[in-house]
Amino acid sequence: MRKLLLSFGLVLITTTLLAWVGSNPTVRVVYPDAIGDADICKVPINVAIEQYNTEQGIDHTEVWFLEESDGDTYVSQAEWDARVDIPYTGAKIEDINREASFVIAELGTDQITEDSPYYIIIVGQDLNGDWSADTTLIHEVSMDGDSNLPDSSIVYFIGGSPR
Repeated sequence: MRKLLLSFGLVLITTTLLAWVGSNPTVRVVYPDAIGDADICKVPINVAIEQYNTEQGIDHTEVWFLEESDGDTYVSQAEWDARVDIPYTGAKIEDINREASFVIAELGTDQITEDSPYYIIIVGQDLNGDWSADTTLIHEVSMDGDSNLPDSSIVYFIGGSPR
């Protein structure tokens, strides 16, 4: 009986550990439109994202707001170093695993200047600690993304007139 319980326990533990392995974290900016870059967005802008994982849950997401300062549609090291966390409270966006967009922040005239270009970049971390992109490689990425950061995780937009 003891061997049977021990065998059952080992099978249960192994199954649990194997179920935890595997990840497909997906995070994307829904608004402003990350695929159709260079939109002119009226202010205030409600930043909407999606975060989900088909294999397991999302631990948390980090979203950054950057001003495009050199006009080349590539994130420079200086622009990346000057990034600002969204939401501004510094709170992590945690444990939301659904394929429906939700608003995480409103960017108003105190953050957005008319006719100025900006980026919003998003990365997610799964329950294993795996990131959806390597943040050390984000500087020098274009508004179209690259092999590290998908196009849906970086948006380039231009501040429009106030509503």
